[in-house]
Order: sequence, then structure tokens, then C-alpha cells
Amino acid sequence: MCSWIYPASKSRTLHSRGTLATSIKKIRAIINDKIMRKIIILTIAMTILCFNNLIVYSQINQGPIMYLNSKQIDLNKVLLNPMRIDSIDVNKTLGAVTIFTKDKKFSFYRLTDILKKYANITGQNDTVIFRINNKVIEDTTSILIDDTYFVYVVTERLARVKYLSSKYQSLIIVNIDLESKERVPVIRIRGNQEILDKLKTK
Repeated sequence: MCSWIYPASKSRTLHSRGTLATSIKKIRAIINDKIMRKIIILTIAMTILCFNNLIVYSQINQGPIMYLNSKQIDLNKVLLNPMRIDSIDVNKTLGAVTIFTKDKKFSFYRLTDILKKYANITGQNDTVIFRINNKVIEDTTSILIDDTYFVYVVTERLARVKYLSSKYQSLIIVNIDLESKERVPVIRIRGNQEILDKLKTK
């Protein structure tokens, strides 16, 4: 008597293996599909985040449109004495700020004027570095300084700075302090200073 039990069992085993392999492939496909979805979602999220940050950065750096009375100005270029200001109007709709001054007629110094009047340096060349109120001026183009400021200038020449390369020793640092009020002269009495120095050493 012939029996076909073994071949049938083998067939079922092969079928089970085939089904298992198919299931594994489907699971892998689903997993890969989920991973790809996560990657796509993450990429989109990062793109949106970067775009929003770019918009915010642009808005912060653009700032409002500035007007001095009726003339548009660059507030980084026009150094106005606060004592001149009468009122300030903010137009949120237009994104504009208008500064109104008490006196509508006034004049400005240019940096060449400052050099000539306060530092005895004629003209402006590439050996001068300007520092206004402790801030280095990176672009000197069209800088205007209100002539009602009290201007104090100190120059520093780098000719004796030995650790600098010779091509930099010709540089001159021009320190400009702009103040709304005149400085009070400081009177130092030599005798009193000597007494103070002796007290510090004790």
C-alpha cells in the first residue's frame, strides 16, 4: 500500500516557508516604508523650521524704515544728537519710524572733517581705523555726525607696536567719543594724589 503522507507534509512545509518568506518581505517593506515616511516628515519639518528662522532673521535685521523729519535715513550712518529730538512717531502699518527734531535746519560733520579739525589729519586713507563710542566702524561710506555733539578724539599710532607686521605699523586708530554734554574738566592736585598713593601702600 502506497502512502503519500510524506510528500504532502513536505509540500505543506515548503508552502509554510514560502508564506513566511512573503510575510517577512511584507514586514520589511512596511518597516522601510515607515522609516521613509519618518525621514520625509523630518526633512519637511527641518525645511519649514529653517525657512521660518530665515524669515525671522530677515525681519530682525531689516528693521523699520527710518525718517529724519521727512527724509529717509540710515540710522547706522546718521549719528544724531539725542538732545535735538523733539518727538518720535511710530507707524506700525507702514513699519516706519519718524524722528522729528526741534530745529529743522542743522548740519553734519563728515569723518574727513573730524580728522582735520580734531586729529590734524588731512584726508582719509586706508591707514585710518575709526572707532566711534567704542564701536569699530566697518564701513565709513556716508557717515554723518551731528555737529552739535561735543566731539572728543584720541589717536593711537601703531608704529611702535613691535609684534605687528611692518605693513600694519602705519595704521592709526582714531577713537571718537560723541557726547551730548560737555565734559567737566578733571583737576588733579599733585599733593593730594601723593597722600592717596601713600595710604594705598600702607
